[in-house]
Amino acid sequence: PVTFSNVNIGTASVDRIIVVVSSTTLAAVSSLTEDGNSTTKEVEEGTQISNMQIRQGADSTGTTGDIVLSAGGPDMANAAIIVGNIKGAASGTPTSTNTASQSTDPASVTITVPTGGVAVVGYIGTGGGTWSNATFDLEVTTAVGILSVAHTTTAGSQTPTYTTGGANVSHMVAAAWGP
Repeated sequence: PVTFSNVNIGTASVDRIIVVVSSTTLAAVSSLTEDGNSTTKEVEEGTQISNMQIRQGADSTGTTGDIVLSAGGPDMANAAIIVGNIKGAASGTPTSTNTASQSTDPASVTITVPTGGVAVVGYIGTGGGTWSNATFDLEVTTAVGILSVAHTTTAGSQTPTYTTGGANVSHMVAAAWGP
């Protein structure tokens, strides 16, 4: 397992859902806990080389927590996460999910966002770039590329797009939640 210690999980709230976008190489995450709380895998995109997931779990207390990833593979040293939270969702279960894997630029994925809801979108690829049709949240450089996360609150069918300026292999995951 790999532990990310004292990760900011935001302001405590009775309706807070912790959302974790993870990226690993040569291994798929088999379990992920946030401050000892289990999470549910909502969407996954991956190959034998790289894997991306969006997981969620309820946690109404605290502002930081340890994130522990477990996976069945040799290369967890390249694991990366981006953590956020959602408040006011009717349920932890997304209303919509989708994935995309491509070797063209720009990379995009389509997701349906409910009125008053939010979609979280993750990208992993070999080049850094910019988002359109979504608001950039955070980006980290990994040993194998860029892990970037954005969100959109625009209702309806949306196509968040990540443009690098050059073709590269990429994976995208998206999940939406409604009020």
